[in-house]
Amino acid sequence: MKTWLTRLLREPLLHFLALGALIFAVNALLHPSQADDPHRIAIGKADIERVRALYAQQWGAPPGDADMPKLVENYLRSEILVREGAALGLASDDAVVRNRLVQKMEFLLQDTSAIAQPSEAEMAAWLAAHADRYRVPERLVFRHIYFSPSLRGDRAEGDARAMLTSLTLARKAPYPAGDPFMLAADPEPRDQADVAKDFGTDFAAAVFTLPAGSWQGPVRSALGVHLVRIDRRLDARLPPLAEIRDRVHDDMMAERFQTASDAGYARIRAKYTVTVAP
Repeated sequence: MKTWLTRLLREPLLHFLALGALIFAVNALLHPSQADDPHRIAIGKADIERVRALYAQQWGAPPGDADMPKLVENYLRSEILVREGAALGLASDDAVVRNRLVQKMEFLLQDTSAIAQPSEAEMAAWLAAHADRYRVPERLVFRHIYFSPSLRGDRAEGDARAMLTSLTLARKAPYPAGDPFMLAADPEPRDQADVAKDFGTDFAAAVFTLPAGSWQGPVRSALGVHLVRIDRRLDARLPPLAEIRDRVHDDMMAERFQTASDAGYARIRAKYTVTVAP
């Protein structure tokens, strides 16, 4: 038995394993792992590349360098909230449950009982300070006569000009149908962005410069050639608070919830030591 033990102690492999164990122990003492300190987070290059890949998968293009700090901070926020949730016994490795856990923690941070409802005066001040958000843009009610390039070829624009002349000379001529058009007529007022969705940005920009009350054109769109008549023009306006009270209220409460959530997160974030790879 003694001879066997002596031979074992002289075995080089045993010396190698013992030395490795010693190095591992010293390294653990000098560099405690994240598992030993739940308030220490190291975001490595692999984590950053994962954030970059997820963004590219969602938006179809990689993020720019200017976007990365915010994306990494969002990743850090979710990691901290997951850890805080885990401390409450809500941990899970499932990605869907993890996202729900982050949402639950965001809700808990908001402390909805402490968030006051806005007064009428506060909503009026909010509306004045955020007027551009609620301003209704200029809108038009218009009709058009369509000339199809696929049916008329190079004659489309010439035919449009000839009909414009005819309409101008015959003041009370019936509204001609033109060629069949794929989109139904819309008598409702439409802003420039809405018109651009159906006809293209160049057409929308041109139409909004036309005078009202007479046939104008030809105006080219993404679909062909048109004569256009502006029947009614509604100027841009800022609706009164009474008209959009619910929207203003909801927007103010959303901001207050977010402010409360950010403040709660800042208190938790202060407990963590974070390192981020370049």
